[in-house]
Amino acid sequence: MKRNIALHTLCRLCLLMLFAWNTAGAQIQISGAPSMQALEDTPNRLQVYMLNTANVGTVTLRFPATDGGKLYRYTLKAIDAEEVTAAALVDGMWVLQAPQLNCGYFVSDAARMPQYYWVCNYADYALSISQVTAHLSQTSPCLSMELVVDADVLPITFYQPNGVPRILARGMQVSYPDMKWEASARQFLSSVTEVAAEVSEDRRTITVEASLADAVYTIRGDRFTKGLSLSAPALSTDEMPTSRVEVYAFVDKADGTTGTDETTESETGNLVSAPFAVRLSAYGNEPSAAHFVWRIYRSTEGPENSILVYNGTSTDFTFREAGTYSILLQATNRIGTCNDEVLFENLYQVAESSLTVPNAFSPYGSPGVNDIFRVKYSSLVRFDGRIFDRWGKQIFRWTNPDDGWDGKYNGKQMPTGVYFYVIEAEGADGIKYKKKGDINILRAAYEVQPGGTITR
Repeated sequence: MKRNIALHTLCRLCLLMLFAWNTAGAQIQISGAPSMQALEDTPNRLQVYMLNTANVGTVTLRFPATDGGKLYRYTLKAIDAEEVTAAALVDGMWVLQAPQLNCGYFVSDAARMPQYYWVCNYADYALSISQVTAHLSQTSPCLSMELVVDADVLPITFYQPNGVPRILARGMQVSYPDMKWEASARQFLSSVTEVAAEVSEDRRTITVEASLADAVYTIRGDRFTKGLSLSAPALSTDEMPTSRVEVYAFVDKADGTTGTDETTESETGNLVSAPFAVRLSAYGNEPSAAHFVWRIYRSTEGPENSILVYNGTSTDFTFREAGTYSILLQATNRIGTCNDEVLFENLYQVAESSLTVPNAFSPYGSPGVNDIFRVKYSSLVRFDGRIFDRWGKQIFRWTNPDDGWDGKYNGKQMPTGVYFYVIEAEGADGIKYKKKGDINILRAAYEVQPGGTITR
């Protein structure tokens, strides 16, 4: 008997906990006025709603109810709440007509933790602005624009159940023409930026990121006029010249291909051999980005000792001396007050030595024409090359870079196809090379047979 009573009690507790879980976060129903949920404060079990009405008598609120629960209202703290005796319990809902607004509600009983609801009336905080002007931000004139309205934007305050006041984000709806960088096309494209911005403590200043273009900034209400589908006039500034600068830089090989030499990257830069020609290309948000300066310098000496200083967006340059080089692009606006820069630090390590490996040869074709797999080099003090077949068997090795592989193994011609090389070398300038890749033996269109006979 005692066991059955204990089991019954446990089941009842489980059901109550399940019911409390299922009702947690339940939303209220609002009729008689446009409404929206403005905030979900899960840690405090609080939902904030916004409605708009000039006649509260048309509004009805419906709150989820529980057996024995009562509806309470608070203005500052839930602990000081008072029972709402005007509410009626209808079909499992507490129904309240012509409710008091800009206050909190909750249904409380011993079975569950309450869910709190704060209900605001937008009509009490509606925007009354009629004009907006703009100027560069005083704290960050190179990045931000300040929009100033001609009337206070009232803070919308609500109170958490513990009495802590909070302010709802207004989300002023600001839009303006802008520019967007399109990396694949290497150009700036026209765009429109739309942001939800907040009003500063002075209640009149709205700070947004400055456009990359000269722009007219427009305010169209706030997030509540948008969410409640209320009409809001479009208020625009005069066209504002931007001071913001954004620049992108590219260093390509002068033949038009991107990247660096075929050699791999090292700790001190991409390894290339002199002479090595590059093309410098700058792209900025013109006309704001008005002045461009390229600098190429030895990394150990700094930009103040540049070997190239070029004023303009694009130019070519050839590295002719060994060393590690950095490239710096600086761009400034029309009046020289704002800038942006791109730094390629230790971009190239230009070597006096060099090592280039071919990727194919035809040893069985015309004698003396591409019939030896041989590297091109300069100023090497150590060299070790190995050739492997597809199964990893070493079939040739040479330590003199002037030598090369004739396509034979033990005096016999190897079949056409793919083979693999591993080459390690060191230059007189201390540059160490480690190259690996594949080499193709090609079949020539004409082959010279023993005795001098040419076959096709």
